[in-house]
Amino acid sequence: MNKILIPDGQDVYRNIIEYSFHGIMLIDNDSAFADANPEACNILGYSKDELLNMKVEDIAPHSNLKAGRKLWQDLLDKGKQKGEYQLFRKDGKKIEVGYVAIANVSPDLHLFVINDITKSKQAEKDLRFSEERYHAIVQDQTELICRFTPDGTITFVNDALCKYYLKKREDLIGVNYLRYISDHIIKDIEHELTLFSKDRPIFSYDNYITLSSGEERWQQWILRALFDESDNIIEFQAVGRDNTKQKQTEEKLNEALTIINKSRSVAFTWKNAGGWPVEFVSENVEKLFGYNAEDFTSGKVSYASCIHPDDLKRVAQEVEKYSNEKDRTEFEHDPYRIITKSRANKICE
Repeated sequence: MNKILIPDGQDVYRNIIEYSFHGIMLIDNDSAFADANPEACNILGYSKDELLNMKVEDIAPHSNLKAGRKLWQDLLDKGKQKGEYQLFRKDGKKIEVGYVAIANVSPDLHLFVINDITKSKQAEKDLRFSEERYHAIVQDQTELICRFTPDGTITFVNDALCKYYLKKREDLIGVNYLRYISDHIIKDIEHELTLFSKDRPIFSYDNYITLSSGEERWQQWILRALFDESDNIIEFQAVGRDNTKQKQTEEKLNEALTIINKSRSVAFTWKNAGGWPVEFVSENVEKLFGYNAEDFTSGKVSYASCIHPDDLKRVAQEVEKYSNEKDRTEFEHDPYRIITKSRANKICE
């Protein structure tokens, strides 16, 4: 992320992104990668520079493209989306990622938070085998795994789930699964359980709970219905994981954006290309520049066009100098002048 202006709180915003345990990416309307944090690069196996010259289609299986286009349109129509998708890493390995997406976090840029769920998906497939092998596999999983009957009675829990809830296995077997669902979504989950079928065997949801220790945690669960030969549901399998860190990251990101938008400083992300086209800018930009965020992100106004002509060469030299320094991730400009929409001169520092 190129650093143009250094507002109060921007270091917090940048650190949340750069050091997150979750892959965070910005995708533009053409499905091209506009930005990616280190964990996203790690998950996909590409460097950031490589990703910024690629589109999502470049790493998606060809057989998934039609479904992918439909998901993309649904995201644009509804504004939010979460699900799972297959991608190819640079080394050719096919992985499955779970994702949460928010459309238009800034005009024409869409936020994706991804996690590699390949191992947990493989665990789900393995659980279809014999009960003996099933028990051997799931006891070694870090995911929270249980099974329950159509009336909600828990029939199996793995060690990870017992440790998570600080419960003995015998304290959980026989208890109703819905007992561990947050009160504000329990009616929704009860309804969803009635909608499972062979055509709709999977459902996922987020759950917010308070553990017996008093600790408040977020969880993400995937429910799968298991059917007999007559297509009757005989049991449900639930695979969960604690996603508190992801939720906290999302909350801190929103808090950081709120702080920036209420401050006198402005946050920019721009491409190191001719004119420095802006990819993201905080909503409070109009207070300083006179232009609104869409003026910049639509390409109507570039960042370079706002810099005073007498300062532009020096600012460009600073960008070139620091951009060529190995391992440098940020820098601060010496004060320079900008020209606002009303043609007034202001000093940025």
